[in-house]
Amino acid sequence: FKDKFIHCYEKYLKLSSDATIAIGIFHKDNYYVFGNGTGDSYLYDIGSISKTFTAHLVLSLYNKGLINIEDTVDKYIPLKKGSYPKIINFLTHTCGYNHLTPVELTVPSLLKSGYAKRNIYEKCTSDTVIKCLERRSKFKKTSKYAYSDFAYVVMAVLCECVLKKGFKEILEDFIKTKLSLDNTFVKRIDDDSYPKAIKGKKKLPFWIWNTNNPYIASGGIVSNITDMIKYIDLTINSNEDYIKNAHIIN
Repeated sequence: FKDKFIHCYEKYLKLSSDATIAIGIFHKDNYYVFGNGTGDSYLYDIGSISKTFTAHLVLSLYNKGLINIEDTVDKYIPLKKGSYPKIINFLTHTCGYNHLTPVELTVPSLLKSGYAKRNIYEKCTSDTVIKCLERRSKFKKTSKYAYSDFAYVVMAVLCECVLKKGFKEILEDFIKTKLSLDNTFVKRIDDDSYPKAIKGKKKLPFWIWNTNNPYIASGGIVSNITDMIKYIDLTINSNEDYIKNAHIIN
């Protein structure tokens, strides 16, 4: 395993002079980081790990008594009368919305630019989410598990409606004050200091995120390797109910 790991590590670094890699190991309550991109200034797009942050945030609202996860989302989000899933269904990807929802935004973008070259959710706003929910309010939905970016976008709008603030502000405040992670935040649209993703020898920029885009709840966070290891520690060892409750199996 060691030889294979070293081979893959060296192969990746040869892709570009800008290539960086950071590896963290959490073992018996100790953590170790190594690679050529382990300093605090090396920030990486953490992608869908962002959803776990959003889930903990939503569960913190539940623990404060601000929401009930067994309620349907229209109790908190102003929606036209219809049939809507429960909050717990959104948290567990059993809400009936697939990963390409809303197709009217995602499919044209995919056909035009592909997945890696451009943020397919770039033009989404909270109003987009509300309209999408209302258009699908009479669709027959299944409770079968189906991974969904859209599910967590709805959770972002839920947080905005409950706390009367923008989701970016809510999320970053939660990360800083509750999780105590100083190098973890929403990717800033005007900052080009982040390393580039690499495909072959062609550098690709991270997805661009407008601050009012609720899809940051699904994949808009950047962090560094040290914060990510601390976060693993939190998810395993924290006694906070909003973290322990995320481990409960329905």
